[in-house]
Amino acid sequence: MGPLKALTTNSHYFADATGKAVYLTGSHTWDDFQDTDLTTSPAAFDFNSFVSFLKGHGHNATILWRKDLPTYCAWGPGGNWHMSPFPWQRTGGSNGKHIASDGLPAFDFTQFNQAYFDRLRSRVVELQQNGIYAIVQLFDGLGLAYYRCSIDGYPFTGGNNVNGIDDGGGTNSMTMTSPNAITNVQDAYVEHVIDTLNDLPNVLWEISEEAPDNSVWWQGHMIGLIHSYEAGKPYQHPVGFPSLSVTGASDSTLYNSNADWVAPQARISPTSSCGSGTPTCKVNFNDTDHSYYGLWEDSYQTQRNYIWENFTNGANVVLMDPYVIYWPATNRNFCGNPVNGVCTSYLDSNWENFRNNLGYTASYANRVNLALMTPQGGLSSTGFCLANAASQGAQFLAYAPSGGPFTVNLSATQRLLGVEWFNPANGTVTSAGTIAGGSRSQSFTPPGSITGDAVLYLYDSGAVPPDTTPPTVPANVTATAVSSSQINLSWTASTDNVAVAGYYVYRGGTQIASVSGTTYSDTGLAASTTYTYTVAAYDPSGNISARSTPASATTKTVTTTASIQLLQHEGIDCGTTSSCSLSFQNSTTAGDLIVVGLRIGHDLGTVTITDSAGNPYTQVITRVNPNDVHQLYIFCAQNIRGGSATVQVKVSTSDSLVRMTIAEYSGIASSGALDQTTSNVGGGTAVNSGTVTTTQPNELLVGIAANSGGVAWSAGPNWTIHDSPANKLVDADQIVTSTVTTSAQFTLAVSDYWTAAIATFKAAAQN
Repeated sequence: MGPLKALTTNSHYFADATGKAVYLTGSHTWDDFQDTDLTTSPAAFDFNSFVSFLKGHGHNATILWRKDLPTYCAWGPGGNWHMSPFPWQRTGGSNGKHIASDGLPAFDFTQFNQAYFDRLRSRVVELQQNGIYAIVQLFDGLGLAYYRCSIDGYPFTGGNNVNGIDDGGGTNSMTMTSPNAITNVQDAYVEHVIDTLNDLPNVLWEISEEAPDNSVWWQGHMIGLIHSYEAGKPYQHPVGFPSLSVTGASDSTLYNSNADWVAPQARISPTSSCGSGTPTCKVNFNDTDHSYYGLWEDSYQTQRNYIWENFTNGANVVLMDPYVIYWPATNRNFCGNPVNGVCTSYLDSNWENFRNNLGYTASYANRVNLALMTPQGGLSSTGFCLANAASQGAQFLAYAPSGGPFTVNLSATQRLLGVEWFNPANGTVTSAGTIAGGSRSQSFTPPGSITGDAVLYLYDSGAVPPDTTPPTVPANVTATAVSSSQINLSWTASTDNVAVAGYYVYRGGTQIASVSGTTYSDTGLAASTTYTYTVAAYDPSGNISARSTPASATTKTVTTTASIQLLQHEGIDCGTTSSCSLSFQNSTTAGDLIVVGLRIGHDLGTVTITDSAGNPYTQVITRVNPNDVHQLYIFCAQNIRGGSATVQVKVSTSDSLVRMTIAEYSGIASSGALDQTTSNVGGGTAVNSGTVTTTQPNELLVGIAANSGGVAWSAGPNWTIHDSPANKLVDADQIVTSTVTTSAQFTLAVSDYWTAAIATFKAAAQN
């Protein structure tokens, strides 16, 4: 794995011991080295589970955090947080009675706490064994700047150590301009860390997280110390200078430093991180901790824009991941069963899209010849392209932040390029054949399965053979009407001795489209009208297959009206119980959809749903309101058996407040009906589930919400309320006939804590 060294031919990346370029990405979290919670004896952090979490998401790097303050006062999640262990023993002096401001024995800088260094080595070794690089943080200036107080126990403040050292308070232990008694202690500590870890290959050093802006001398001193001390040892590891703590501080300070890598404040790292210092150019790490605070308030696509734009600009990307720290303020992080501020069960799924995309970038970095890839945004009309634009062995990784169509300059190579589309929203890959190079403005349009941002990967697949014959006729053409105004076409890819460059689509003998993939969506059609389609392939030389209609059926009739209907609906307040039943008044119809809304209050437990017809139910949404102990659920049963049905909910605890609604809908797809879901919690009178974007024109939208005190509801625009048992649970729906971006919205009569969710279901195909 290393030690990592500067890649002399490409300053954007480090290289491992084999000379291979290495792209570093992953999650890091505050308590992955020191334990922390709201007690003076913090519970142990489960590091083994954290390593498994990193590997499971395809991450290959993390930061092992080091907090300087034994007590972080008024930290963002709320309250005073305590950290342990520390590098020095807390002896309290020869008589053990010298007490620091946090109420514990004072530090003795002449005695290292060997357990601290043993833990550090053990964790770096475990990361190495799992293929993960450890960025070892040595200090934490941000805490000194923002979270000090009279009981913080900071070792370098007089009274908190037995060695007569006093920083005078504030940030003075980092803002000196020459060596002093404090730097002597700090230097000895840094050297002991190096002695502990130097023989391990997977190490990078980080001086401090967001040190004060006037700590430049101190930063340079520490970087120089590490460089000189490691010079005589087996390994020399890269040293990093992250962003300073003052928002708006110039990143040029980092680029002009003596560091090997930097982590700027710029949201999107520049394509060049070069300054006047030595080394001149730095490897760039864009860390959300410095550049993208508040990312959790943005849409998933906006978050992905940050990752892929930085990646295609040649930067490494890491995430300040809240992981198990419960942080409800601004809805930053919700997770299960927090104890003293630290969660003990499930992680907040709202972070999964970001975590997964870090792994996706790592996967592509491993597939390409990264040492030859440089940011060349001018090659793509999107402005973001990581490329090796060579005559042979060319590779292009273009990112479209809003999707397509867009163009790529392929003039550097005349060879045949493989075409691959990647959907960062769900991690799916679509191979799209090959295309010849040579064009200065080659058009690309993502396949219909990608509705948002898209990644295009082009790679040299071999020499272009002579063009002698037209491509074969596309086979297995199918046409399916998905609404009253849209028909989706698909076909089996054609073959050719050169390449199939694309396909012409004809409707009624008239060409309506030219596409590079094997699917096309024809929209804006008239209802109840029959259309005939033909698909013909063409190659780079312009040869086209015969324009004859394949034998398979290509004619479909679409309908004018949506077939989704609400057939019946019931609601009930079951009170305090562990079991509750609710029956439909009329028999249900086979093939329909049943949606169950559920509010469990007071004593939360495991919930199961069954009915007398034996229909299986799927849990669609589960959301806990942390302010008022209740849980909101949406369950569904699709393609039901029909007949009389009594729905029963069972809760594993006997002291639960149960309220339930049930609804039967017709016209829903018999399989794969569930499309989009999301949920939200909050307080006030305005209730909003969070936004979803449907993927089909005809869909059912179901909104379920709950409140704390039984406050009356009113529905938002286009929503119809059908029931509200005891005013604590509300059930509403709407039916749409085009793709929409929307949320379930309600208004409470008075301010209250609330939980809201939305689920969308696809209509049955109309043929």
